[in-house]
Amino acid sequence: MKPTAEQQTFLDSVSDFNKRFNAVRTGPSLETLCHPFWSAAEIARSLNMRADWEIPNSLIPFYGDWHTVICLDPREGTVKLLHDDREIVFTWASISEFIQCLQNEPERPIDTSGIIESESWLDF
Repeated sequence: MKPTAEQQTFLDSVSDFNKRFNAVRTGPSLETLCHPFWSAAEIARSLNMRADWEIPNSLIPFYGDWHTVICLDPREGTVKLLHDDREIVFTWASISEFIQCLQNEPERPIDTSGIIESESWLDF
């Protein structure tokens, strides 16, 4: 199914979220967004790659590394988070609900306790 005009506008501008958000609420949990949201061109190219990654043709992926993806379901108007086994981990009821769940979390400092500096490849 082809996305509605509103859904297409969302897909065309989703890469703008890269500057503002690094996490999304999935119910009581917070999912860190480690990858950038895709550009409109990347989303268009991804449509031909769905079968290779076992993503249903009914979904339009717009975020992820193909192991974990966030997709629009244009038939239902929902946004779905899928993990590597293609299990639907979370579903937002609408695009606006998904956007409301996006957050900008402060970066957490790395816990270096237990690391022996002289034996680590990390640059302290």
